[in-house]
Amino acid sequence: MGLQTNGKIASAISGGQVDAAVQSSSGVYALVDAGKAKVLGWVGDELGNQQTAFTFTTGTMAKDHPDIVRRFLDGFRKAGGAWDWAFIDANGNRQDQPEAEKMIGVVAATLSLPPAAIAIRPSTQ
Repeated sequence: MGLQTNGKIASAISGGQVDAAVQSSSGVYALVDAGKAKVLGWVGDELGNQQTAFTFTTGTMAKDHPDIVRRFLDGFRKAGGAWDWAFIDANGNRQDQPEAEKMIGVVAATLSLPPAAIAIRPSTQ
């Protein structure tokens, strides 16, 4: 069974209970900055511009509550678009837009991390 949360993964890495792990970038910087972990590589470096996270539900939920699933996916799609809009220029290149700081603040508050941990770009490390 997996460690289930980013906090548990970070604890296992820093406590020496695991030798390697896959972790979200926002959670890994505190470990790297404290000298408790080393970045071995980024998923995006290996996969390129491909989806590396998944959204799924149970068959029962999809069958019994299709409207809830549809509404969730609509909101998820809109949120993803808003995120992209905040960080991508008209040519599809990574470039902070006027909403970038606000989006970083929302994610930082949700994850209980400092905004600087969210704002770091993997390519700068």
